[in-house]
Parts: sequence; structure tokens; C-alpha cells
Amino acid sequence: MPLKRSSKHPSPAAPTLPRHSPKKFPAIPKADPCAELDLATRLFRYPCSYLIYSEAFDALASEVKTHIYERFRKVLGGEDTSETFAHLSQADLAAILEILTATKTGFAEH
Repeated sequence: MPLKRSSKHPSPAAPTLPRHSPKKFPAIPKADPCAELDLATRLFRYPCSYLIYSEAFDALASEVKTHIYERFRKVLGGEDTSETFAHLSQADLAAILEILTATKTGFAEH
């Protein structure tokens, strides 16, 4: 659901979010980390939780992470076009896939 009004001023939390996140986000070309804020249309620029970089996510059982990564691949690769994901643009899907492939340890291998 888009925000009703946009903010021309950056959030006071914007500069501190990456600093307080569990891990620093690696810089990658042509893509931004999942924690980049976009207060014009939604809270985060990309509809993918930055919690995928958390210690809690990394501590999940290997089988659980494999299942999650497989679901990500189906959705981001366009195989799952169900109504649940219909609101995601092709640009967002491609950007999230690029971000996770470049920055999330273990994602590219699945």
C-alpha cells in the first residue's frame, strides 16, 4: 500500500539504520541494500526485509534456509506469479535478486 504523502526530508533514522543493523551491507554496483529507505512510496526502497542479513536468519537450520532461498528464486525469477506477489514490479524483482546474489552469503549457491 503506497504511503498517502511523501516526505521530502530524510528520516532521522535513515543515517542510523545501517549503522545499527546486525551487519554492514556490502556496497554493490547497480543495486542498493535492502535497508535503503524510500519514504515516498513505502518504508524501504525494495520490498525485501533487511532481516535476511541478521544473525537470527543465519542461525536457521540449513534445510530451512534452503527452502527460503528456493522460494525467493521462484518468486524473484518469475516462476511464482501468484496474486500474493503480483504487486511486485519486474524492476524490483530483478533488483532484489541482484542484491541477494551479490550480498547474501549462501544465496547464490542455492
